[in-house]
Amino acid sequence: RRSALYFCLLYSKKSQDSSWLEIGKTEILSVESISPVFTKNFAVPFRLEERRLLRCELYKNKEPPSKEHSFVGGAEVLLLDVMLARSTGPGWLLKILRHPKPSGTVPGYAAFFGEEDLGSKRKVAFEMSARNLRSTDFWKRKADAYVVLSKAVATAEGEETEVQRIPIYQSEVVRRSNEPLWNRLQFQQPQLCDASDGQQTLVIEVYDWFRVQKHRSIGDCITCHDDVFKSSHEGRPFELPVYRRKVGKISTVARKVGAHHGSHSSSMKSEPPEKVAGYFAFQRIESVRAFTFLDYIRSGLQLKLMIGVDLTRSNMRKEDKTADLHGTKASAENPYVMAISAISEVMTSFDPKRRCSVYGFGAKVPPTHTVCSDCFALNGDFFEPDVCGFEEVVKAYKNSLRLVHFHGPTRLGPLLKLASDLAQNSKDSTSESFQRYHILVIFTDGSVNDEQAMEQELVRASRLPLTVLVIGIGNGDFKFLSELGSSVQAAAGRPSQAAASMDVEDPVEAPESEGAQEVKAETKEAETKRPPSRSRKLSAFR
Repeated sequence: RRSALYFCLLYSKKSQDSSWLEIGKTEILSVESISPVFTKNFAVPFRLEERRLLRCELYKNKEPPSKEHSFVGGAEVLLLDVMLARSTGPGWLLKILRHPKPSGTVPGYAAFFGEEDLGSKRKVAFEMSARNLRSTDFWKRKADAYVVLSKAVATAEGEETEVQRIPIYQSEVVRRSNEPLWNRLQFQQPQLCDASDGQQTLVIEVYDWFRVQKHRSIGDCITCHDDVFKSSHEGRPFELPVYRRKVGKISTVARKVGAHHGSHSSSMKSEPPEKVAGYFAFQRIESVRAFTFLDYIRSGLQLKLMIGVDLTRSNMRKEDKTADLHGTKASAENPYVMAISAISEVMTSFDPKRRCSVYGFGAKVPPTHTVCSDCFALNGDFFEPDVCGFEEVVKAYKNSLRLVHFHGPTRLGPLLKLASDLAQNSKDSTSESFQRYHILVIFTDGSVNDEQAMEQELVRASRLPLTVLVIGIGNGDFKFLSELGSSVQAAAGRPSQAAASMDVEDPVEAPESEGAQEVKAETKEAETKRPPSRSRKLSAFR
């Protein structure tokens, strides 16, 4: 409320973290102002699957520097709200500055503005090939070659700058060929390049695969992201010699490079090459504009979240008292609570009103507890099943444990039909200003008794603005759900669009069980190979 020389400190943290991490400091204005505008930009990682908070602290600069700066006030905001502010207004999100010692007057307001990096809006695609590769074994006339693509990230260690390689992709093995051609790849540009100027060092290592022995290095080459994609404008392949090093491969760490992050390949020194072991090429290189999830939200798309919870007796196994997935006899939070909290906390953030419809199935409902319902609202009002905020979602679930009687069988068809009917209404809407996409998340222990009805409803859902996510809880039988994707694809007649593969992993554990499972989407076109795990495969249907 007074003219002064101001500056700001910006902090960030994930919602589950206890401490703030300082991102940076703005410039100190050279002219006193009551409404300072700071021009310095800050890069903050943004991921849809996490809730990230920002904190801005405004200070009044004091001279000389030995004096302590005067704290004016601070404001906290959800990063997602900053990014979505452009969908509801001019793009600025206003928050009141607050002081720990309130004086009765508002110190002022902080305005946040956020936009996506242009690099994140681009997809790059290319093919990798090689020629004249030399086999690493006397008894093999032709190599069994595969490629490991990595990006070099520089970190300062004292007076030296060390480089660490981050693997991006490992290709399939092309058997018995000295001129291999690997499958076409597609990446988001930030996956390949961290540097804003495109000067990201890329390391390509070519290996010779052996069935029993340790795989051997054929050679490697180093280039720059910008150099590779400049050739795409000229419509020609970008070819590099593959050098066989004396030490067999480039050292994974400790290499003197340029002082800044993402230094050019010429700065990344390595051992002198012994000889050329072949030639590696990027070909059919393309870089295209891609629309991100936030682009759809900002254009007016509304997300409608629905949650379905399995309340059948199969979640309470009498022969094993420790396998009570609903935890009705335990004081600690059960696997359902952990999974519901993790999913709803993120997904309700995309609704300005933080609303979510919560349903249950497979239980006898009050007041008589004589009828088993396959679809009922956990808040008790089927015509208004919405609750506000993920805390209320968890509260509605916990309250239902006291009111309903677990029964069965497990029928998912009625819940899927309800979601499809709502999505059909949105699809039939003629208003261009009303665009709604529905997301149904089902939490179940894996047992399904209406398999045919469920498959029919999923075929119908595949043609509607509706996504169905099935999240497995516990260590039950998920065989039907894991094979459901292929059968729905065949029945829908759209194998490329009907279903998308999802990984289901174990973020929480029930006593003596695997606990709840977390869904992570896998991109088939650009997937780094990893050792097999005990995670199961379920399906998301679109």
